[in-house]
Amino acid sequence: MTWTDAQLDRGLIALALVGWVGFGLGLLARRRGGPGAARRAPLSWVGILVQGAGVGLLWGWRRPAGTLLVGTGVLAGALQLALSALLVAFALWLGPRAVAHLGKQWSLQARMLEGHELVTTGPYALVRHPIYTALLALLGATALAQGAPLALLLGLALYAAGTALRVRTEEQLLEATFGPAYAAYRARVPAVLPWPRAARAP
Repeated sequence: MTWTDAQLDRGLIALALVGWVGFGLGLLARRRGGPGAARRAPLSWVGILVQGAGVGLLWGWRRPAGTLLVGTGVLAGALQLALSALLVAFALWLGPRAVAHLGKQWSLQARMLEGHELVTTGPYALVRHPIYTALLALLGATALAQGAPLALLLGLALYAAGTALRVRTEEQLLEATFGPAYAAYRARVPAVLPWPRAARAP
């Protein structure tokens, strides 16, 4: 392991840590609560646990210190450092902004409040579940920082499974509450990955 490899290794890990801590603080800084929940989806907690297992796998199953996820040398390291910085910046822009758009409606558990409103503006015009998109970006930064290749595959699979469960439970509540309005929104805006169709008008 050369000095350059070691510095790149530390830089990638530092970026990932900044992303996760900043994202967490951004969520905690937002006020939760408000009117009582009319309906909840307890199954969404299972999705949270599965997502967390995917993230934990990447943090816990490290590749050898001083090695890069793809390639070797200064150029490969610089490219991965730049990509990690972009992923972290994107997550820190998208996640807290999405929570801010939800306001008092934001919650870890899927729920519907009395007087719940359908939010389709800001990050929700890009994807239906932007917080999960931001978490996916942080997962990518974590993989670049230290995840072993097999840990990346398994971690992504767990995160995808947990996210699919959460999306399903949340959207069942949303469709039951907003009916055709939510169906139309779902038809024009992708769930997690911001495909071009999200930019087109209904």
